[in-house]
Amino acid sequence: MDEEKQQNQKPKNAKRTRKCVWCAAIVIVIAAIICCLLWKASLWESQTVDEQLAAIEAARAIPDEENAAIIYNVLLQDANATSLLDTRPGFLDDDSDNLTARQPWSGKEYPELALWIKEQQHVIDRLFEASKFDKCRFPIAIDPVQRSQPSQPYRAMRKWTFLLRRAANNDIGEGRIDDAIDKWRCLIQMGAHLRQQPLFVEYLVAIAIEAVALNQTVVFLVEG
Repeated sequence: MDEEKQQNQKPKNAKRTRKCVWCAAIVIVIAAIICCLLWKASLWESQTVDEQLAAIEAARAIPDEENAAIIYNVLLQDANATSLLDTRPGFLDDDSDNLTARQPWSGKEYPELALWIKEQQHVIDRLFEASKFDKCRFPIAIDPVQRSQPSQPYRAMRKWTFLLRRAANNDIGEGRIDDAIDKWRCLIQMGAHLRQQPLFVEYLVAIAIEAVALNQTVVFLVEG
């Protein structure tokens, strides 16, 4: 009887041993994974902010000849282009400012505004040039003071949107439909460029810019 008990216990003991071995192996693997993750985390934390930023910039980098940001940055260095970022033209009152921004208008109705837009044609041409590019990579600004500057790309592009919107309304008012459509396409592409940036605020501004173009297109299709 004792021999039979011993023989029956052997398979049970073997199963217990295998279970213990498997459990130990699983524990070792889990511990190794945790150690690896902790090591990577400590390595990441050990990097300075500048080193982390440099790594991100390197991963986002594209050749200058493919980068629309190069053209936008030229505009940001142009005093005439950046002067558009301050206030609306002084000859516009609240009513005319609102009307020309939202409805078609002609140069006969607003001759000063029509002349002013012609003077900004070099800015519009540059924006058209940038819109021919699919890719756009601006340097990442992490300094809060720097990000608050009016000349930050997303802030400037928001202001240039007002110029294109008003100019497109002038095109519609004077029958230049194709020119207006070109400006709406340009706005859509400006939004697409901002969507490629890493910060959420730039994504929100992109949505707003695209909404301007889409809204004007819809209004023209319904009313035009």
